Amino acid sequence: MVKTGLKRVVGAIAASVVTLAVSLAALADGSPPITTVPATGAFSAQFIEDRDHVSIMNFSGNYNRQLTPVVSNVEPRAVIARKFYENHPDEYDFLVVFSTFEFDTGDADWFNEDLARYRALSPSDIRAAAETFLPAGRRVELTVMPAASGQPR
Repeated sequence: MVKTGLKRVVGAIAASVVTLAVSLAALADGSPPITTVPATGAFSAQFIEDRDHVSIMNFSGNYNRQLTPVVSNVEPRAVIARKFYENHPDEYDFLVVFSTFEFDTGDADWFNEDLARYRALSPSDIRAAAETFLPAGRRVELTVMPAASGQPR
């Protein structure tokens, strides 16, 4: 059971790394960026008005936190964010959403469980996933180093 869970986490990390690598490669060759959020059309958001620095929107669709135990439901949040930025300048670091409807927020201890799954991975697990999903001739590698002073630039 632990191996199966570990495989799922490694697979999820690898899929994220693949998406990032493919997106970076697409940008490098001049082709359009690839979205990491599926656009199923199953969600919609409608901007209503701003009241005292609060945006009022109507939303329809499944806003539950998880679609499955390992798949986050990110599309509705992306739809709301896109609608917000269609009506506001890009001057915000965070968007906080309050709802007037109930939705499944998942297990309250989920963060600790998820963090434990990531911490259980070894460098060789990550390396194996990268070698499997990102062959040497088909990836972009990025190394970020601090400035010579040891302080980030």
